[in-house]
Amino acid sequence: MNNTLIITINYRYLEQSIVTLLSVLEFNKFNFIKVFCIGFTEEEMQEIINRYACIPMFKDVELIPFDSIHLDKKINDWTNGYADLVATRIKIFDELSKCDTDTVYTLLDVDIVVKGSLKEVYNICAKTKCDLIGVEEVDVFKRWHKCGSTKVLTLPYLNAGFLVLKKINKGIFKRFQDWFVKYYTETSCVEQDFLNYEYNYNKQPIVPIYNFLHWNAKFYCYDYSDVIVFHYAGAEKPFNFTNVLEHLPLCFYVEFVNKYQKFLSEQFVKRVNLGLQLEQQNKCVINNVIHDKSQIKVM
Repeated sequence: MNNTLIITINYRYLEQSIVTLLSVLEFNKFNFIKVFCIGFTEEEMQEIINRYACIPMFKDVELIPFDSIHLDKKINDWTNGYADLVATRIKIFDELSKCDTDTVYTLLDVDIVVKGSLKEVYNICAKTKCDLIGVEEVDVFKRWHKCGSTKVLTLPYLNAGFLVLKKINKGIFKRFQDWFVKYYTETSCVEQDFLNYEYNYNKQPIVPIYNFLHWNAKFYCYDYSDVIVFHYAGAEKPFNFTNVLEHLPLCFYVEFVNKYQKFLSEQFVKRVNLGLQLEQQNKCVINNVIHDKSQIKVM
């Protein structure tokens, strides 16, 4: 079985993609690594090729230019331009569904750093009959709504930042189009809602340390020593920090940035370190938490 890592980026997230890839490849190996470059111009494509070529760990990374999908302007404007990106990502899944069926796809957002092996995730993947494997959102009531029809999303509701797909359903893009055009006003997390809807009754939750979010931290936070995947979800990013109180500690992200700064732009390195200084000065830490490791058990 081939384990293929998939990352999709637009040009704005070139630096972030380098950080995410360096972190995951430090601890994990994949048969194939595909980075889909959405809507890149020829000049931008050449820049990412040149940047990636300077990084020894990226010698097996395949850079794939991919044209952006453009939905109806009214629909895209409703989501502040996010819908076009999601539609393009689903179109990529649709293309991948036509390829080798003996492939497990690991999907990573680029606001993530990985601090250890994902081997246990793939062990669970091999044992479960479910096709979508990921970490459940703790505050499920925010997502517990009718999404795309009168049928309610089934629990568990998985976060889309880190997912493992054992099977990509054929025709997924057409179903996304039909679902989204009809119900785009009812969804607030387009890609996440759709994937949870698409894989209703076919989802396997795993331990939260494999996609640790700041809202999960309220329930599971301790000393972070066991966390493997740090996901800086939401508006507050370590590379665009503006001093919002609720976030994961920035030090875990900054650690990788400083470790691999020779592959990153000076401006980017300065920006994330400035965010860390701001966090430390204002002591922005999560303190309303339950210190109970018994709640974190591998399922």
